[in-house]
Amino acid sequence: MIKKATAHFFLFLLLSITLLFAELSFAQSNQERADNLRENINLAQKDTNTVNSINSLVKVLLEINQNREGLEWAERGLDLADEIDYASGKQSLLIHKADHLLQIGEYEDALSTLDQAEELDYNSERYFQLLNIRAGTYLRMNNPMISIEIFREMEAIADSTDNLDQLSTVKNNMAYAYGEIGEEDETIRLYTEALEISEELDNKPKVAIALNNIGFLFQRSGDFEQAENYLLRSENLSKEINLLSNLVRTYTNLGNVHKDLGELDQAESYHKQALEVYEEQGNPRGIIQTIYNLGNIEIERENYDLANSLFIEGYEKSSDINLLMGVYYNAEGMGRLGRFTGRYDSSIEWLNRALSAAEQLNINDSKLHVFDLFYQTYKAAENYPEALSWIERYNTLNDSLRDEESERLTTQYEAQLGMRESLQQNELLQAQQLQQEAQLNSQQWIIVSAIGGVLFLLVIGGFLILNSKRSARANKLLTRKNIELESLNQTINHQKKEQENSNLVKTKLFGIVAHDLRGPVNAMQSLLYLLREHDLSKKELDELTADMENSITENSTLMDNLLGWAKSQMDGLEVAKQTFNLRMCVRAVTENFTTRCREKDIQVVIDIPEDQEMHADYDMIKLIIRNLFANAIKFSKPNSTITIVSKSDEHSIQISVIDEGVGIPEEHKPKIFKSIHFTSNGTDNEQGSGLGLNLCKEFVESHEGEIWFQSEVNKGTTFAFEIPNEKNKIEQEVAENQKEL
Repeated sequence: MIKKATAHFFLFLLLSITLLFAELSFAQSNQERADNLRENINLAQKDTNTVNSINSLVKVLLEINQNREGLEWAERGLDLADEIDYASGKQSLLIHKADHLLQIGEYEDALSTLDQAEELDYNSERYFQLLNIRAGTYLRMNNPMISIEIFREMEAIADSTDNLDQLSTVKNNMAYAYGEIGEEDETIRLYTEALEISEELDNKPKVAIALNNIGFLFQRSGDFEQAENYLLRSENLSKEINLLSNLVRTYTNLGNVHKDLGELDQAESYHKQALEVYEEQGNPRGIIQTIYNLGNIEIERENYDLANSLFIEGYEKSSDINLLMGVYYNAEGMGRLGRFTGRYDSSIEWLNRALSAAEQLNINDSKLHVFDLFYQTYKAAENYPEALSWIERYNTLNDSLRDEESERLTTQYEAQLGMRESLQQNELLQAQQLQQEAQLNSQQWIIVSAIGGVLFLLVIGGFLILNSKRSARANKLLTRKNIELESLNQTINHQKKEQENSNLVKTKLFGIVAHDLRGPVNAMQSLLYLLREHDLSKKELDELTADMENSITENSTLMDNLLGWAKSQMDGLEVAKQTFNLRMCVRAVTENFTTRCREKDIQVVIDIPEDQEMHADYDMIKLIIRNLFANAIKFSKPNSTITIVSKSDEHSIQISVIDEGVGIPEEHKPKIFKSIHFTSNGTDNEQGSGLGLNLCKEFVESHEGEIWFQSEVNKGTTFAFEIPNEKNKIEQEVAENQKEL
């Protein structure tokens, strides 16, 4: 039921962007380079050399993930560049500043900084770098399609200048973007092309990087033999040219390959080699990532004490430098560790920390993974109601992501269709232009011919006058036919509009069914899963049975609403009036919600006379009361009262549903009865479709009545509706007829 998250997602997310977008680094320690640059920068010397030195320091700080310090130096350099009017230096600093902002997750600020850089003097190399970082930012923002569009622009630039080095870079990066949307064939094609270009150029650093990327791709797909082949080639080449930035990542990938193969000693050896390089480079992000990978190896060995120490170390280091991704994964590791060792309370505490980090990062795959871990932990603790709630949250988010993906593909298709239509329109315009040119040539010939034919026209003029009456009659006939055609067009347009309205109704209905019916069905599916897979105690069975009863009630209400709304929209409302006992109608509604009221400790008071009768459509009135009562429960506080009261006179009958709940905020009041899409969660996180109140309004108005509400925040809400009292009217008519008899 639940997709299992891979253990290597941390590596892929943390390093792939850095691997593809960062500068190449060789043997000299970046930390040493940073120290040397700091010592040699003299801010009192206000010239281009100082700006260039600051630029170099900002780049090195980027490579060793000292982002906060990098941003501070970037600001100093920008101030100096402005002071001496050094535009190209300012542009480079802005680009590197944006890269630092990207690394710490401040994506909007990164894009804004790139916009500032783009406004300065054009330089093809810097512009290419700017586009590269912009594409990387959109990738981090989970917008791979925008990234691919940018990469396509970069590819066109590289092609136009015949710059094979840039072309290999953009193909490498674009391959990663296609991997993010699951286009594995396109990913491997682009990686392979990047490798071929780099080999043609004899660019050994890029060959090593491409081999590493291809190896990682095979690792992710589970082809470990191919993965190891490419990664070993990358390792050997990186050692040959002393390319430490790629070598350390190759160590990490090889470690994960051997871990997947169950070869834990070899996996540990590779990760420890990676750790040594990261420590030499002074790269805290790489150190944290490797500590996490070593912790996972110890979990596989069931050496839980050592795993605990490693995850705690990784968590503390991540917190010290505010590395949210490191916080997320090490907290996630502690959450899994707590479940394996039976410390469920500790597991839940750590998973809450992981979820908080995932929400700040806004990475949906990470949220899904934590939801899955919550489910597994509560299931292991035999807390099945909580396990069920996390299954439901998982299903809800997963369904939402599928809907977003479907919408993205639809948008992409529509964009492609729009481009195709634009091309067709351009072709049509060109054809029309050619036709107009031909007409102009024809008109010139006609003018010349007309001069010669003037005399001939004078001769036949008399004949035309004689036929004018006949032409007038023909014109009258033509006018009458035109009127008939116009009438026919109006009829066709009216039918077309009706068809469009019908299609719109169907679209809305399918949308509501797809979005709102899925939730209760998923809840019932999850309940049945727990009942089938687990040997439950009587207490647990009672709790889950109550949950299932609530789900069935929600389903029933939603189905009634959907069917009623669809019928009203597609066929029109037909009011079938009859006389019935109002109190019995209300009791039939409230009894369906007995379990839900008991769970929230809500008392229900029905203040309606025993003999109160009503002449209306029974099914419509019942559905109105059902929706108003369900809403009252949804927004009522525990240990409160809901009152259903009626008032009647000879002209009308009024029914009110009064709760003591949270009330309706002022900003939400205008939306009531206005939109079928507006809904909010209840006091116990209950969800709704947003359809019920709109349906109530339609049904009340079909009885020539009106519906309204009064609400005060934290004090409660009253929904009331009033319709004509036709019962009294009928009795009066019967009495008058009897008098006449």
